[in-house]
Amino acid sequence: MATPRKRPTSRTVLLALGASLGALALGAAPASANVISPEPAHSPGAEQAMTLYWIGLVAAVAVIVAINGALIYAIRRYRSERGAEPRQVRSGPGLQRRVAAVLSVLAALLFVLAIVYTERAREVPSTGADGLKLAKSGSNPTGKGPLVITATGQQWLWRYDYPNNAFSFYRVVVPVDTTVELRVVSTDVIHSWYVPELGGKVDAVPGKVHTTYFRADAEGSYFGASAQLSGQGYAAMRTQVDVVSPEQYTAYVTGQRRDIQAAQDAVTAQIAAGKVPGALPTTAPSGGNGPAAGGGGGGGAAQTKPPNPAGAQVFAANGCGGCHALAAAGSTGAIGPNLDKSLAPDDNAASIKSMIIDPNAEIVPGYPPNVMPQTYGKTLTTTQLDDLIQYLIDTTPAK
Repeated sequence: MATPRKRPTSRTVLLALGASLGALALGAAPASANVISPEPAHSPGAEQAMTLYWIGLVAAVAVIVAINGALIYAIRRYRSERGAEPRQVRSGPGLQRRVAAVLSVLAALLFVLAIVYTERAREVPSTGADGLKLAKSGSNPTGKGPLVITATGQQWLWRYDYPNNAFSFYRVVVPVDTTVELRVVSTDVIHSWYVPELGGKVDAVPGKVHTTYFRADAEGSYFGASAQLSGQGYAAMRTQVDVVSPEQYTAYVTGQRRDIQAAQDAVTAQIAAGKVPGALPTTAPSGGNGPAAGGGGGGGAAQTKPPNPAGAQVFAANGCGGCHALAAAGSTGAIGPNLDKSLAPDDNAASIKSMIIDPNAEIVPGYPPNVMPQTYGKTLTTTQLDDLIQYLIDTTPAK
């Protein structure tokens, strides 16, 4: 019986398979945009992460193709044919060592590249020529420091505080070609700030301040979604970064601060006029029966200071009502002490400030330590902290 001839199609099949895989790889990016790749990078840190992603993807595809190509070749080359015994395949330790050496070198190379690009992604970029020219200040004597914005995560919304005490929710506006230092904090549980086109994921952890830097290279809107399970509404906890010109940024934060101040002034005027339900009266009844009446029942009109509306805004915006009950704020939180009961009329500004910025210094009996964030001394500006303290003093009920 004649020995069957080896089929001439094995090499042809392998070449066709390799050509097909190559064509798929070359056409993957335009044909499947944002399906197998992240969003386009628009910040130096995001560019480093994108490069590292593609290196890892190419390495993974190369290993997969090599393994499957070897399997297909072995099946085609050494398969059983009719009328002939299949050839036995034996490999000595030399082949195994060579394969192990190749894989070890590949793993070591990927490890080194990961370290290099990760460190590059963590470098603080410099503000470009078209970026915002910051004014010199005590905290920024050279005028070349980054633009500092605080991102506060709370269930389930992001609040952004700007250097001029303006703030916004969900949407943050930054100038193009400007280094932004984003200080990420949380008032309740762990959240994550993640805008892929501007950088990697940053966790907002109660009691800690995590910092990330980015410099957007093009004007436009960039969107981010929650990447951390933080409760039933985490999927709706999204954010938007609007990158505008330095002039538009300056106009925005100036207008935002002006509108906030106008709203605060309007609330103050309404409280003074007694038009806000539940607000403390500005004057006591003239009959002498009110607790603020002076002189033992004379008809004095002793003044009672209304609560600070700016402080009420700080109290609400930082999620204080989620943990503390305070009648003036309409909050019923039970995680922390009831402020109507725990605050005393003789608590001065210094003692209340200590309670806020160093909550573990004195723990109310029955409540565990390390629950209240210890970062308010850093995340609140001096003005916000003073407003909050004054608000708590004004709303402390008489004992």
